[in-house]
Amino acid sequence: MIYPWLQEPLARLMQRPPAQALLLSGPRGIGLSQFARQVAQALFCARPQAQGLGCGTCTPCQWFGAATHPDYRLLEPESAAAPPGVEGASPAGLSDSPRASPGSAWITVDQVRELSDFLVLSTHQQGYRVLVVDPAEALNPNAANALLKVLEEPRPGTVFLLVSHHPARVPATILSRCQSFKLALPPTPVALAWLQAQAVAAPEQLLALAGQAPLEAQRLALQEQGVRTAWLEHLVAGQLTLIQLSEHTAKLPLSDWLDWLQRWVFDLIEFKILGQARYHLALSSSLARMSERLSLFDLLAWEKSLREARRLMHHPLNPRLLAEHLLLPCFSTA
Repeated sequence: MIYPWLQEPLARLMQRPPAQALLLSGPRGIGLSQFARQVAQALFCARPQAQGLGCGTCTPCQWFGAATHPDYRLLEPESAAAPPGVEGASPAGLSDSPRASPGSAWITVDQVRELSDFLVLSTHQQGYRVLVVDPAEALNPNAANALLKVLEEPRPGTVFLLVSHHPARVPATILSRCQSFKLALPPTPVALAWLQAQAVAAPEQLLALAGQAPLEAQRLALQEQGVRTAWLEHLVAGQLTLIQLSEHTAKLPLSDWLDWLQRWVFDLIEFKILGQARYHLALSSSLARMSERLSLFDLLAWEKSLREARRLMHHPLNPRLLAEHLLLPCFSTA
């Protein structure tokens, strides 16, 4: 199975000869990781379909489906395998340190070096050898240098598929060796039809909250929404002090509330400029009131501080102090 919005891009990509190194990029929540798997399976397939899909029945497809294909490797951060797994686990919060630890969000140089035998031995059935790097922006500097050496002197029949939601964070030396293939958000009617077929309640509201990314909307539907809703109510009601709101926020997972706050601030900026919201359609009146209290300059500065916090989220931080710092603009006036 392939998501309906990925069918046309896959067919278009598979019509041309495979690139030695291909960068697959696009927004989170559309299935980039699955798309890379579909490309890999199609390259292995003995009887590829006209739509670019693998047949699913030949021996290479069966190997691939059982995760035992000898000519396929997936290079990913250790943390990507840790539960709970979410499509396209983000390394956006990666620290600037190249050192890795158990469950690291980095792809390390040791992981690249472990592929040395795989990259030099002959392939089975004289077919392709496929290495998927997902996400490519998770390569630490040493790992990127080690991979670059391989990209500069590839073995015949080797295809590198690099997956990235943030291609600007991929080292320029790596990008220069890759052809680029970009995927976009699906049209809203296609995304809504798919969500409705998955029996997702209130698909329009969740799709908006997910930034039009259908897989993110599905994840939000499966997630307990009561905690996020209660947190937003505290945020907009203005009945808690900064200390009280910070203490409540610090008890929540950092990645969750930081994501919620980033979307809220983005909506404040959009409301300030355009008079409309992108994510929180049901909270337009609250957005209007808060955006009136804050200048556009303050909102942009707030958004910048949130981006900086996400880059540092893997550092040891004091949760309450961080929450207090990032929530302070809620108590400011223009």
